[in-house]
Amino acid sequence: MQYFVTGILQSFGLCGLRNDLIHLVAFRPPSATYELRLRKQNNHKNLKKMRKNSSDKIQVTDQSIKSDLQINKENHSQYINKRRRNIRNFEEYPEYPEYDFIKLSDKSTDENEDYVVRSDICSVTAYFISLKKNKQMACIYLNRNSEQIILFSHGNACDLGMILDKLLKFVQHTNTSVFAYEYSGYGQSDGISNDINVIRNIYAAYTFLIHQLGYKPTQIIVYGYSIGSGPSITLASNSQFPIGGLIIQSGFSSGLRMISIQIDQTPFYDMFPNIDRIQFVSCPVFIMHGANDKVISEQHAKLLAEKTKNLYELWIPHNIGHCNMESDALNRELYFQKIKKFIQYIQIENLSIPDLILKNTAISDGKTPSTSHLYQTKIF
Repeated sequence: MQYFVTGILQSFGLCGLRNDLIHLVAFRPPSATYELRLRKQNNHKNLKKMRKNSSDKIQVTDQSIKSDLQINKENHSQYINKRRRNIRNFEEYPEYPEYDFIKLSDKSTDENEDYVVRSDICSVTAYFISLKKNKQMACIYLNRNSEQIILFSHGNACDLGMILDKLLKFVQHTNTSVFAYEYSGYGQSDGISNDINVIRNIYAAYTFLIHQLGYKPTQIIVYGYSIGSGPSITLASNSQFPIGGLIIQSGFSSGLRMISIQIDQTPFYDMFPNIDRIQFVSCPVFIMHGANDKVISEQHAKLLAEKTKNLYELWIPHNIGHCNMESDALNRELYFQKIKKFIQYIQIENLSIPDLILKNTAISDGKTPSTSHLYQTKIF
């Protein structure tokens, strides 16, 4: 099986169809569970209904809005695309305008209610970030006014609407701001989902944090969950994008090693060669992985830890699967404690360093990670 799949990828790579194959076999964009609506000063005065949605002591105020058009499931995606074209007027708004995050109702149970997501613990602001070829990428900013900010890369088969509760829990329990971006082809983000575009996505998100929101590089902690470990490690290994720290949850060593962990040398056409790139990350790295993960084996975490030069901790809790680390009753408190301690460690580390940018960037000594990899010529 290993040689069959690698042979197929190599053939597609030589034919120039490698990205198309990656898009088909590796990425699972879901139907959008939210939309972004241009924020207006008087927007909140017109909202009719209020309701509370709480979990784990998080109080989120949701304001329901009657949709302008009554739509059914069949034309729902067409309706969303039409709204996005209408509200994105960047000639009128030369700066990046702010959007409300609209959680779409489940049409089978709550047919006519969408609502604006509000929170008592942080401000909730959404953006569309401009990409190349007139594409747009959806992002959400949960601002806790903290010293550090988490740049979050989500997992597969989900969009920002699906992970919003998780992000709000994170903000509340760690007192840290979060900025989450969405991969091309997912949710409200334009384009085609493949590893090349996903890396471009995180580069754009990082640039937005620096130049639009005004964060310093060492204030940024990159967090990659599952497939999000790919863009996160790629960014952290690039000397052009210095960061304060890196967190990897349920990550993998490379795409092809998901088929066979025994691969010794990463082929040039592999997806997300994390095992090769993580050795070029010099900021502190915290790796966590469930011992009962049936999707990605804990061996991937161990391989990444072996290659990490500034490993803060490798944490492999028992009885934890691929996606329940922060929701498991027994490990939830410990999970947030470890995250907070890692953030505090980074803060103390930065205070003692005269040259923050030089210390907390990727190694910049003329070497480049995976020089024979496809990314070297395709990303920029």
